[in-house]
Amino acid sequence: MSGFRPEPRSSPAISSRGAPFPEVGSGGQHVPGKLTRSIEFKRVLEQGGRIGGKRLVLYVLASPSKTRVGFVCGRGVGSAVARNRARRILKEAWRATAIQARSGFELVFVARPEIRGARMDDLVPEVQRMLSAGRVLQ
Repeated sequence: MSGFRPEPRSSPAISSRGAPFPEVGSGGQHVPGKLTRSIEFKRVLEQGGRIGGKRLVLYVLASPSKTRVGFVCGRGVGSAVARNRARRILKEAWRATAIQARSGFELVFVARPEIRGARMDDLVPEVQRMLSAGRVLQ
């Protein structure tokens, strides 16, 4: 068997719309406003203060930069569909309260299994209470 080896590209691939495709393996880039790397999550979870709630847990760590946020939904929340739904609702609850947040924090929201079946209207007051307890809200 001779095995197929593609020729290396000298220029980036172009999509049908004329924009270049992103390079494979270019992930890991810093995204403003979001915690993206596992080391960032670990730092906040280990060094940050913990504020518990009925449906989620908030970890808060002071930071010299702008406020950045991460969301965690473990398998205890349910299937992949349930976890993604919980994460989407949690992100919307954060967006509803983010305009009141002060700068200079790293936050990690961890969903508990009790988040299943919750609506955004249920989570907003809980998120506000937790952010107030963590002195994140103005």
